[in-house]
Amino acid sequence: ALDHLLLPGGESVDALRLCVALTPYWETRGFWREGRARCEAALRDCPPDTAPELQASVTVATGILTLGQSDYPAAQILLNDACRRWEPLGEPRGIASALCWRGYTEHRLGRYDEARASVEQALRTGADDGDIPWRAKAFETLGDIASLQADLAT
Repeated sequence: ALDHLLLPGGESVDALRLCVALTPYWETRGFWREGRARCEAALRDCPPDTAPELQASVTVATGILTLGQSDYPAAQILLNDACRRWEPLGEPRGIASALCWRGYTEHRLGRYDEARASVEQALRTGADDGDIPWRAKAFETLGDIASLQADLAT
């Protein structure tokens, strides 16, 4: 279905929505390359007037799938872009998710201070959103950073 939507003349907005919906599946199954390629194609082909929230969501999804391939520099570019896309929209859940994943990327790149700042900002921004998965990733990342920095008090 997604391949059909990605064909020229396909419904690009529906392709974006399907990419967001399929990301947990691709992530769980380890289909990083497949998911990333389809998300990139959907973003590339979407019209400029596509809902910015949808574009931002797919950018985060693409960043997550890129992380799964251990392509940290590319993931950082995508997640920085996702943060820039979410911020003017003022949607705390989207901003917090993008910041959390950006922090995880910075952690994987060994930039612990930047990682901690991004993740802590994510936790402040999305404090009341009730989204357990990204909050779990945020606390996991903070724990990893503390351990790697021998900060056992944190």
